[in-house]
Amino acid sequence: MIRLLALDLDDTLLGNDLTISPANLRAVQAAKACGVHIALATARGWYSTEPYYRELGLAGYAVCGSGTRVYHEGHCVQAWTVPVPAARHILRYAEQESIMVVCSYAEQNLFNRVSPAWQTPLRPDIDFLVPDLSSVLNQPPAQLYLKGEQDVQKMAAFLPEEADAFRAHTVTYRDGVPEMMIIHPEANKATGLAWVCEQLGIGVNEVMAIGDSANDISMLRWAGIGVAMGWSPTSVQQAADVTMAADDLDGVATAIRRFILTA
Repeated sequence: MIRLLALDLDDTLLGNDLTISPANLRAVQAAKACGVHIALATARGWYSTEPYYRELGLAGYAVCGSGTRVYHEGHCVQAWTVPVPAARHILRYAEQESIMVVCSYAEQNLFNRVSPAWQTPLRPDIDFLVPDLSSVLNQPPAQLYLKGEQDVQKMAAFLPEEADAFRAHTVTYRDGVPEMMIIHPEANKATGLAWVCEQLGIGVNEVMAIGDSANDISMLRWAGIGVAMGWSPTSVQQAADVTMAADDLDGVATAIRRFILTA
């Protein structure tokens, strides 16, 4: 029996218009009514996750930042971080090469610079521009984030293939622009969800996870039932137990009906 449903957001629960379809919304609500815990598991930070958390009427856990932070009702209750010396080393190179890096914390994001290609306005009280960030950083960030093909390639060439303090994870979403997350070596969606399950007394075989991207592979392999969306890359589909049809835009609803509502 499934007791916890882990849901990726972008290109999984959310459509191309960044909304939850009526069919997916009804299915998630029906799963909740059956007593299933719903945990959003996303690369997003809390502030861009919260609107969907509220829309779904959730009151439990959310795994954010690709597994680097766990929130409960909006409060960060667990985090895996990158040590300050490693973060400063990366930031010094970024500043030398004019690469925009965002250091993410539970309650704020620190920008070393704002690239002309960055189209999202900085949000008051959340996003802060700190030009000399490599020198003043004094708290370990949960994640260092950068986006753009050239910047990601430069950083990938600079970083060591193996490091004890961090790992670099690169993913490309539907917009086709590579993104890199530099995070704690043990941080991923599976690690975050395992921590949640420990708090709730839920076994791994009682978990269903649904996702579509490379950063979902860990939770799809880990969960009792891993479900890949039909447009997922081959590597993601291979990590899952089940793959939805490529034209099923409400694949989340289909999976919930199949494995929770009619099981």
